[in-house]
Amino acid sequence: MFGGIGLFVEGLMFAIIIDEILYLKETLDQSGHPVEIPEDEREFAKEYFQYETKKGIGRIFYYQVPDAALENPDYLSQLSAEALKSAQAQALKKPKKKGR
Repeated sequence: MFGGIGLFVEGLMFAIIIDEILYLKETLDQSGHPVEIPEDEREFAKEYFQYETKKGIGRIFYYQVPDAALENPDYLSQLSAEALKSAQAQALKKPKKKGR
């Protein structure tokens, strides 16, 4: 699909693995932009997944999991739970597809 692996729970993708790097779904606001956390409250600077397109650089709102989370299962679990909640919230906002 996109050259990587998608991680799903109940049909919702909340994480991707590309080139052996784990990315988690970001929490988005009503307009579809990442929720801004004040810099002094951030646990880490988020690096988003990017890819090349014919028109330049494409971005999706999945961020690279920090090394600290890869070394701490509880922290990784917390971030993963937040990513799943984001996927669930975004799925509720999408219009339902009509059956054929």
